[in-house]
Amino acid sequence: MVIKLTVLNRKNKHDRNTLYISVVNGKAGLPNSIRKMIATSIDVDLKKWDKTNQRVKSTDISHQILNHAILDVKIRCETARNKFESKQWNIEQVVKYLKGEASFDTIDEYLHTIMQPKLKPATYQSYKATLNAVRKHLSIPKGKGVEWDRLLGYTNVETFKINAEKNGVSGVSLISYFKQIKVIYNDAFNNQYIYENFELHKNLRPKNTRPKSLQTNTVQNFLNAIDNSKTLYDTQTLGLYLLMFACRGMYQADIVQMSFENVVFDKKPTTKLGFKLNHFRHKTKDAGNDLMQIDVSAIMLALITMLKYSFIYTHSHLRPEILAKYDDALAIFDYDVNDTTLHIGLWDFYGKNCKRLLGMPFKTARKTFNTVALELAIPESIRRILLGHSDSSMLRHYDNVQADRIQKQVSEAHQKILANSSFENLFAKLALKVESLNPNYVVLTHTNFNKDGIISKDHQKVLETGLPKIKDGLKMPRHKKIN
Repeated sequence: MVIKLTVLNRKNKHDRNTLYISVVNGKAGLPNSIRKMIATSIDVDLKKWDKTNQRVKSTDISHQILNHAILDVKIRCETARNKFESKQWNIEQVVKYLKGEASFDTIDEYLHTIMQPKLKPATYQSYKATLNAVRKHLSIPKGKGVEWDRLLGYTNVETFKINAEKNGVSGVSLISYFKQIKVIYNDAFNNQYIYENFELHKNLRPKNTRPKSLQTNTVQNFLNAIDNSKTLYDTQTLGLYLLMFACRGMYQADIVQMSFENVVFDKKPTTKLGFKLNHFRHKTKDAGNDLMQIDVSAIMLALITMLKYSFIYTHSHLRPEILAKYDDALAIFDYDVNDTTLHIGLWDFYGKNCKRLLGMPFKTARKTFNTVALELAIPESIRRILLGHSDSSMLRHYDNVQADRIQKQVSEAHQKILANSSFENLFAKLALKVESLNPNYVVLTHTNFNKDGIISKDHQKVLETGLPKIKDGLKMPRHKKIN
């Protein structure tokens, strides 16, 4: 492909000669052939045009200004030629680029074609959701792409912000939208697919408004939710919430990652079972956050067992692809969380269930865990380790959070939080509710509680012995003896 600058003999209305970009590729009639003249906004005096060096001669009083502008055009020509020769762009994209137009007509097209391959599936879906919000608040028909100029300029951005606020969008959500819009535009601008970047004027920046008080759960609220449970799906929802809390504030993707493969046995056991679950938070696993070593107590193991069997019972015929191997004691699920259709489909159902039963989403399990830790005056440094947060200061480079004394403090704080939150009692009540909903199915082996709902010593011993095998891969007969 040959791209060069040329000046035509005919003069324009300003009595000067327009600088053109000449694009030539291939023989006429063949694929990718083109003969095109693209006008620039630069006018020169033909008599003072240096054809060989493609610049204005120094005899022109405005030669410095004109040559600076011409240099920008030359750089653009070189970029277009390189993109085409490396097969990154087609002829149409080259022409659009040289005209100063976007290489992709819509943001959706660019996001799908250029950005998707380098994004995590969840991030890609989040950007798509942001573009859907733009469509909604700018009254763009569903299914139609968002053109680049719809979010360029003060007025367009102001219209989007005003409409979003009228429709009840919070300041926090707006900030998230603008951040993601900025990322997309930056990517396209830096890669020279667009030539005007997104700017958020300071007058349009949303206030970082947050709820007056963070939502946290209470023991009584959870007990009420157990009483109001009508199906095994309801008890599964509450069981997942309780497990997220017990595992120091896990999120949905963290639960999916749980596996006995990640267990390490204590040299100096802090629980009767004597092992910990090594876990990197899914949300921040690529951000250098510290390893979490989570104590697994007999009651936590019982909760995992209950959920594991319950999901096998309800999903083995409907969605077997989400279930973990029967012999993995700590795994409830086993699927790729990057399969957004599967992951979002599963957790959307239980997420809605959680809001209906508890009046709050799953993520409040983490906030509740931290709040209880605050109430118990657990030091900030220990709370940070409990939640899997890294120290943002330079001191983190000198911290050894895996030191035995520190891990002992973390374990003690963890157990203290669970005890203060009536974790054992909540689990016992939930397990009894499960059995009452389906008397022919025993979620726990030899479930045996006293009148106060506290797990019995006999059951504690059974749990410490090990996990039972699942009869026929589905359910266990009631009171079956365990070898």
